Amino acid sequence: MAHLPSTTNGKSELEDARDIFRLKLSEYIFKGMKPMQIAKLHHPDNERKRKNLYARIRKMVRTDPEITRIVMARAQEEFLYAIGPIVDRLNQRAKATGKPDAVKLAFEASGFHNPRVKHEHSGGVEIKLTIPRPELPAGRNDDIDGEATELP
Repeated sequence: MAHLPSTTNGKSELEDARDIFRLKLSEYIFKGMKPMQIAKLHHPDNERKRKNLYARIRKMVRTDPEITRIVMARAQEEFLYAIGPIVDRLNQRAKATGKPDAVKLAFEASGFHNPRVKHEHSGGVEIKLTIPRPELPAGRNDDIDGEATELP
């Protein structure tokens, strides 16, 4: 239609711009930059634009769960890349000191270990079977014929 933004893959140009802004913002956050540092980077000479961008970034970080998801996925990816050297270092430290607890955070962050899940084992094993009773063949009666006698 006339005077409407064109769409690509079902998204408007505004939505595409928001996605690009989210990705760039997530990258800055992942690198450890604070909102004011990001605003100064983009608007070093214009204080009004810097304050507006600062407020926009703070609001997005508080309200947009997609930014948190992107940063967490990137962090988990970085931990996974480092898991091999971490395991090697853990083995070296365990051999040298006998205290391998320094790497628990990396294992938790990478998803290989979750200390909040308790694994308790009682040692006992209980097996329950549900077996259906067989049906009697046609014409068979399990009633007892005869008289009951008492045993001495």
